[in-house]
Amino acid sequence: MRLWLFSLSMLLLLPAPTLGAPPNSSAREARAPRKNHRERRHRVTVTRDEAAGGTHWRIAARGRVLHVWRPPGYRRERAGIVLFVHGYHVTADRAWRRHHLLEQFRASKQNALFIVVDGPSAPGEPVKFPALSKVLHRVARHARLRLPHGHIVAVSHSAGYRTVVEWLDYRYLSHVVLLDSLYASDSSFHDWMTTARNHGWHRLTVVARDTRPQVKQLKRLFGKPAGRSRRLVELERIPEEYSELSRGQRGASLVFLDSQYGHSALVTNKKVLPVLLRRTRLRLLR
Repeated sequence: MRLWLFSLSMLLLLPAPTLGAPPNSSAREARAPRKNHRERRHRVTVTRDEAAGGTHWRIAARGRVLHVWRPPGYRRERAGIVLFVHGYHVTADRAWRRHHLLEQFRASKQNALFIVVDGPSAPGEPVKFPALSKVLHRVARHARLRLPHGHIVAVSHSAGYRTVVEWLDYRYLSHVVLLDSLYASDSSFHDWMTTARNHGWHRLTVVARDTRPQVKQLKRLFGKPAGRSRRLVELERIPEEYSELSRGQRGASLVFLDSQYGHSALVTNKKVLPVLLRRTRLRLLR
């Protein structure tokens, strides 16, 4: 009897087990955020150099590249942003070199921060930058820039429309330029001009060459009652100089131009982009 009472008293003195907590759970919980952080962290490579009198950054991470150029004479307080997305069979790096984009940006004389965005290079590739806000965040963070608060213009060539159409929900995007780029999504661009938030402030410039059938369909949409509130201007050719545009053509919110140049020449002949960028609300460099 005494032995039994002694054993019972010893059991009562032992510490009670913690119910519902697996062994070393606190240690695992402490390590988990660190592991997740490593999974989210990706190496970002940033290079900076002087180019055409301005400053150029190349920002690369996970096979996605951005080129950023700040022109000489740039004034942030009066500046806007221009984004360019290339088509298939080219990358942002190749477009930067082969399309002479730096030379064309400078010739436009726009007080803007210019960003070349990596797009899909083949039909099966996904859009690399589906959120415009993340593009701007990446540029601000890794180029260490305070972004301007002026107009934002998106330019796409060929299949670059796949990226730009994803950006139409960004409330501060004010002008889209499609360089033979309307292969699909005509209703999305129509809605952006007629029913989207702030649509009265939007501008659309459409250049047609290989996309003439699709552009014709978009014109039909604007011919319906829902689109008649936007004055449509049609030009049979792309002017060689901005001065060739009348005052009404310069300020029109919706302009269609038939191209006398080939599909690739639209971005390589250095004649089109500088003129069409002058039709935006961006301010000129001084």
